[in-house]
Amino acid sequence: HIDAVNEREQQLASRNAAMPQELKIYRQRSIDVLQMIQNHVGDPPAGDLELQQMWVSPTEVKLADSKGKAVAILFRGYEDRRSAGLFQKLDAHMAKDADRHAFAAVHYLKGSHDLLDQADKLRNELLSLGIENTSVGFDPDATKKSVFRTFNAMVGSATLMIFDRDGRLMWWMQDPRDMDAKQIINIWDRL
Repeated sequence: HIDAVNEREQQLASRNAAMPQELKIYRQRSIDVLQMIQNHVGDPPAGDLELQQMWVSPTEVKLADSKGKAVAILFRGYEDRRSAGLFQKLDAHMAKDADRHAFAAVHYLKGSHDLLDQADKLRNELLSLGIENTSVGFDPDATKKSVFRTFNAMVGSATLMIFDRDGRLMWWMQDPRDMDAKQIINIWDRL
């Protein structure tokens, strides 16, 4: 379908018309997913969740320490409403099967905003969403977002990854939302 969208763009350009933004986004997401499948799915990550002192929750998740568990990682911005419902459902599912699963949510720091203020906002969001079973923290690199980059996670929209019990990437999804929860949980449970 990427070729079909490219062809549509050429047709529109020949008539001096612009392609709708939704189609551009759809095409880019398809390209991103295809690249992840070709280059990363089935492989261990290039690094681990090195959040240093930036864990907000009392627990931490390290892929290296999670062998034998299927690990889901939700990369997002705090106060991201699009992924909030999914976050709640994955947290609730984590409570049911913590022996087989690990779940972390990694958030990016927003520009030059005060670090303590951002941590308070994240803690408030966790309370309002009822998040209790997830290891939560910030990518400590406010400028380059190096943890996000190591995992090929998007900044500005959520990204979800699931690693199998051997630590290999098996699922990667851009902009996951509440409506995707059932499918994601089924995949998480099968790994």
